[in-house]
Amino acid sequence: MLTATGTSLLSDARQVLSAVDRFGARASAVAEGLELEVSVAVSALCPSDLLIAFGKAFHEHFPSVALRVQTEVMDAVPGLVLDGTCQLGISGPFAEGDLRLERRFLTHIALVPVAASDHPLTQKNSPLTRSDLRDEVQIVIAQRAAAESEVSHSVFSAKTWRVADVSTKLDLIRAGLGWGYLPLNLVQADLQRGSLTQLALEERSPEPLQVPLSAITLSASPPGPAGRWLLDQMAVICDTCPKAEKG
Repeated sequence: MLTATGTSLLSDARQVLSAVDRFGARASAVAEGLELEVSVAVSALCPSDLLIAFGKAFHEHFPSVALRVQTEVMDAVPGLVLDGTCQLGISGPFAEGDLRLERRFLTHIALVPVAASDHPLTQKNSPLTRSDLRDEVQIVIAQRAAAESEVSHSVFSAKTWRVADVSTKLDLIRAGLGWGYLPLNLVQADLQRGSLTQLALEERSPEPLQVPLSAITLSASPPGPAGRWLLDQMAVICDTCPKAEKG
């Protein structure tokens, strides 16, 4: 029977051996041409179930390759790919025509305008006009370091609260502090419970706004084998995940 000191040493030895095994696996992967790490910039619009599916598939297929995920909004996602910070991007809409980027369509994200069920907008006649919306606070997602030239999409209100992530936006809207567009899959339970109400806007179709989600890479510096596999797997997962398209 081991003494307390022996037990401690055995535990340390196991940790060392485990580290050696991990190092050996990574060294073998590098020798085979695999990356040590794949970095991905992810739009805040990307549903968490998709991101989880991407991560699980990658970890199961490439356990020795680190996956680094950075969540961003607006044009920050293509920016991180363009400056080489991330090898892949999962991006919402951004300016067309940049030949430095390769874009692969993944799916559509269904967005709906919502407000807390006791919000003043829910008491007005439907559909809501631009004048109905103008003086009510709209919660919008904006870049952390917004430039003067930043373009905000689907902004109707003169008063806006700008946040950097979808969960904060949802919390503020639930609290009745404003209204805004949110992914349908994220608010479906609230709509069914009646805590949120979907708004009808005069300028928009009553159908959810379908926003494209795309995978992007740098044309001059394509990802390695693990990154390319993840890129292909994203498309496969999105094709088999009905929540991604329909919300």
